Amino acid sequence: MAEDRETEKPLLARRAREISFLILVVVVAGSVAAVAFLPEREGEPIPGEFGTSAPDFVVTTLEGETVSLQGELDAGRVVLLDFMFVECPPCRIEMLHLASVREAYSPVELTILSLDVDPTETEEMLAEFRDEFNATWHFAMDTDDVRGKYQVVHFPSLMIVDTDGEPAFAQAGIATFDELRAVLDSLL
Repeated sequence: MAEDRETEKPLLARRAREISFLILVVVVAGSVAAVAFLPEREGEPIPGEFGTSAPDFVVTTLEGETVSLQGELDAGRVVLLDFMFVECPPCRIEMLHLASVREAYSPVELTILSLDVDPTETEEMLAEFRDEFNATWHFAMDTDDVRGKYQVVHFPSLMIVDTDGEPAFAQAGIATFDELRAVLDSLL
């Protein structure tokens, strides 16, 4: 009996080390996965390089309206693009800032477009999300790979395109109303 206990001790110690190692791996993997959603990303520019003109795109809004960057520019509107997805906690915070932008600027001068970039989400999920925030701007699924064209990797990410089609503002992470207003006031 005493002999069995002595042989079990090294086995138990080894298993404890293995379990400790697995816990460490899970914690590190979880930390790495969460990095994309940390507030420290706020204020970082979107990493894409696409020249001086923002790439054109065409999407259909939840209301069935076709929206293209070129069409909005031809109408003389500045465009604010919001790259987001329903299950993104910081994207929910961004909705409050975008609601303030919508209240401050007319749809005649500024188009706001929230693009859901998660292919696993549905139009129904996006509509519920929009309705939860009583949002009064355009929402669409990213069916034209706008995320890829703009090389967006963090969420939310926002871009403001001026009436000449040039990016005037690009940021990965939450952009506050004051940050957005500073740019929009210079363009409108």
